[in-house]
Amino acid sequence: MRSPLLALFNRSLRLDARARSTYLVRAGLVAFVLIVLFNTASTLAYVGAPGLSFFYAIVEINLWFITLTGLSYFASAIAEEKEETTLGLLRMTDLNAVSILLGKSTSRLCGALLLLLAQLPFTLLAVTLGGVSLTQIFAAYVALFSYLILLSSVALFASVACPRTSSAAVLTGGLLFVMFVVPYWLMAWIGIWVKLGILIDGNWFVRGVNLVCAGLVNAAPFTRINAILTTGFAGKIVSYQCLADLVLGAAFFVLAWLSFERFAREQKELAPSRAWLATARRSPLRRLGFTAGRARTGLAAVRWKDFHFINGGRAAIVFRLLVFTAFGAWLWHQMAKQYAGRSWVFEFAIPFTIIMSLVLVLEITIDASRIFRLEVRDRTWSSLALLPMSLRTLAYQKILAALLAKIPTLLILSAPATLLLAERLNASWHSSDFWVGFVMVLFYLGCLVIFQVHLTAYLSLRIKRGALPLAGVISYIGNTVLFGLTAVAVRSGQASAILDGSILLGVSGWLHYAIGCRLQRHAANDG
Repeated sequence: MRSPLLALFNRSLRLDARARSTYLVRAGLVAFVLIVLFNTASTLAYVGAPGLSFFYAIVEINLWFITLTGLSYFASAIAEEKEETTLGLLRMTDLNAVSILLGKSTSRLCGALLLLLAQLPFTLLAVTLGGVSLTQIFAAYVALFSYLILLSSVALFASVACPRTSSAAVLTGGLLFVMFVVPYWLMAWIGIWVKLGILIDGNWFVRGVNLVCAGLVNAAPFTRINAILTTGFAGKIVSYQCLADLVLGAAFFVLAWLSFERFAREQKELAPSRAWLATARRSPLRRLGFTAGRARTGLAAVRWKDFHFINGGRAAIVFRLLVFTAFGAWLWHQMAKQYAGRSWVFEFAIPFTIIMSLVLVLEITIDASRIFRLEVRDRTWSSLALLPMSLRTLAYQKILAALLAKIPTLLILSAPATLLLAERLNASWHSSDFWVGFVMVLFYLGCLVIFQVHLTAYLSLRIKRGALPLAGVISYIGNTVLFGLTAVAVRSGQASAILDGSILLGVSGWLHYAIGCRLQRHAANDG
């Protein structure tokens, strides 16, 4: 293949095919399929359609893994070249914009498609378990393939338009939100406005907006997957969702191609990111006091730098408080309307506590994936090592700065969690079984979060991109295997939780030591 158009694509494809990590990831995904199959086989006597439950678990994990991969792996296609100031070198060659886009993005798409194809032969075992047909399996994988193509194109456009991988990931998530979530809300609001008489039913504007929103809703992979995984599915393998995602993917690829010259015309060396820090003298944020203020010295200097330059400082804290408060007010209003005349406070506290806990864990894991990686990318560990403090102290100061930025989430989470716990205490404070179960659940979940954070931070120092989704998959597979082994060994839920948590803490301790060793290596080699 000597075509100049496909030169970079051919080279990238060969490098991916020869890389050891490619085969390790494929083997890990196949192992995950076999683990889910083993768990399904152990519950054959309790599940009515074991094949469908097995296939549902596989498709659900693939769907979320593809989404996380798009936000990290695909979104860094062009943005990482800008960060490393190597995009100019690529443009000095005889490669045009299409060649660079094909080589940097389409080669990654081919690798991701091959990962899905590696699971297909093992997934066909769901037919023998019962409850699912070949049509459902092939329709689900066609839906996943089309969604993967769309996601890679959306992330490619974001990677071309943004100067950094982090901003490209945010833009990718925002575009997906606008395409697949906003139409639901817009159709609901139009229905309310029609009932109130603000809009006229049947108007050309209302019909046009509803038509566009319905088209985007039907193009969403979640809508198609839910329809496929219903019992007695008799639809076609290739659906509207597949064709719509392919058309949208082609449109975003063309948009990335047309905007490539505009966003990649000049290559500038990027300074370290300042997040939300207001630097302009007449900035509205500066007038409100949302600036870094006076710099600190000593140990507080590292904490001050990370808190303001990486975690956004006071402006990010106020923004989080406003967003979380608005979400809580909206959920409070919905519950008050749904449970009119009845006690609905605890019905509000349960989902809000769960959602905010997930948000807190997600924020912590995202910070773990970048808290050390940003210094590696900017090659500043060797400079930080010259400060009169140990690398361990530096790392702890950076962690403390990240935790300070989580104050809004903790404040918003504390109110409904305290309300929910008080309700349970009033009902079960005499029961010793409640306290034992409560402590065991908290212990296991805490150990699981600690393990996830350490694994994400360690992988961010070992691999260039994709540490967060890879850590999620490894954590899911490892905990599934660990829970199955300990449940068989001890045959007690509480003892299994203690044993699992202790093992996770032990592995986290080893990862903690390994992270320190990797930081010392980077400090010695980044100069």
